[in-house]
Amino acid sequence: MRIEFDALRESIMLSSAPKRPSEFIISDKQWRAVSALEKLPEVGLQVAIFINHFGAIENSLPSLFSKITGIDGSTSEHLLGVSTSFSQRLGIVETASLAVEMTEGFNAFYDELFSEIKFLEGRRNSYCHSLYTNTGHADQIRMICYKTDGRRATKEEIITALSVKKDCARAERVSLSLFYLLEGTRILSKPLRRKNQKNPPSKSAT
Repeated sequence: MRIEFDALRESIMLSSAPKRPSEFIISDKQWRAVSALEKLPEVGLQVAIFINHFGAIENSLPSLFSKITGIDGSTSEHLLGVSTSFSQRLGIVETASLAVEMTEGFNAFYDELFSEIKFLEGRRNSYCHSLYTNTGHADQIRMICYKTDGRRATKEEIITALSVKKDCARAERVSLSLFYLLEGTRILSKPLRRKNQKNPPSKSAT
């Protein structure tokens, strides 16, 4: 009797265990989308690292706002928390930086900082809101996402582990710059963005 009970319990546990997407019966098109990052886990790892770096940048905004304006941290969090989007919160912090008198060096730093964060925000949106599909090449993945210009078109971009890693490096550079700035230790002497650094190419598809 005990053996039968144990067998029944094991059967129930196996049947109630969460299934991976690849265990469901789905169409070939759905399978291609689900399995793209599974086939190239190194790309998925770099995407996760980038999102983590961007999360650090996003969580630094209230502290940055507090440093620029002199408002205490809790009030800064409340003021920025009213805005529902990252773009709005970033706009508030950038506007505050323009309203406060700074030295020429700090003005140039903040100009470059906000410009780079806006670029990284665009990359974050692409990585988080795209459909990932296989390309047939061993080291490439295709990202497909809708454009935000109201044309109801999609844009496609081919990414590799190396291309995402370059975005990770840019995000890490900004994150470290923010850390040093907020800690009051130093600002990175290297520019936030290398000269002639180009954005990744993309193509449209209607």
